[in-house]
Amino acid sequence: MPYFSFLPDKPSGGGFARPISPPNNLESPGRVRFPVPDTRPPSSYRPIRQLKNGDPRNAINLCMQLIARGQPLEARHFGYGVLQHVVTRRWSQFTQPERQELAKLVYDKLSECGTVPTSETPEPFMIKSKAATLMAEVVRQEGAAMWSSIMPEMAAGACSDSPVRAELSALVMRYVAEDVAVYNSDIIGGRMKELLYGLTSTLPQALQAMYRLLEVSTQPVARRFFIHPGLGAADEQTQGSTNRTSSCGFCITSI
Repeated sequence: MPYFSFLPDKPSGGGFARPISPPNNLESPGRVRFPVPDTRPPSSYRPIRQLKNGDPRNAINLCMQLIARGQPLEARHFGYGVLQHVVTRRWSQFTQPERQELAKLVYDKLSECGTVPTSETPEPFMIKSKAATLMAEVVRQEGAAMWSSIMPEMAAGACSDSPVRAELSALVMRYVAEDVAVYNSDIIGGRMKELLYGLTSTLPQALQAMYRLLEVSTQPVARRFFIHPGLGAADEQTQGSTNRTSSCGFCITSI
């Protein structure tokens, strides 16, 4: 008898052993049957589908209430997601005045994220990223004209002393640039060339804003590592100015 009793005995005449027949209990009518999972979405998803696929104006009115400051974070995240879906998939269903009004609403929400009072809790990065992504999506749908109209505000925001406003402006510029740099089948051809032309025409403003942002960001590091503690106030200002220029130049050269 073999050591492993569940293995079949090797036939004496050589060759392979006969296949093992399945146990009887697996073929019996009373064997355990696992239920087949239901792949259909639950009924609780029905209002979400109706919100996305119904009248986009109703979806915008509801989502503007969901993304208001003070609402739960999950509700705001969901509201921004539905707004992004409406802008991406349903933009052609709006008239030109409605598109301009929606673009203004999105820009106001972006500005609202950047002007939170210091006494209140700052917006989490998830909300700031969602607001910047939504603004970039509006630019993507409207084209170079929309980008040229908001670029002065984005450049001013990047040069601002407010870290939150500078971050939001840099995120919008990054997301718009990624839409052109990364292949997108829905904006291939004329729209891609239009966006590329719009970005190229505003490149001097964008570079100047990025240089200023680098200078402001590296200023604390330069003052910490390059200013001697024994320098006076006037010498410190002169030394700090020199170090800020050199450190900014180093960052720009190393890009």
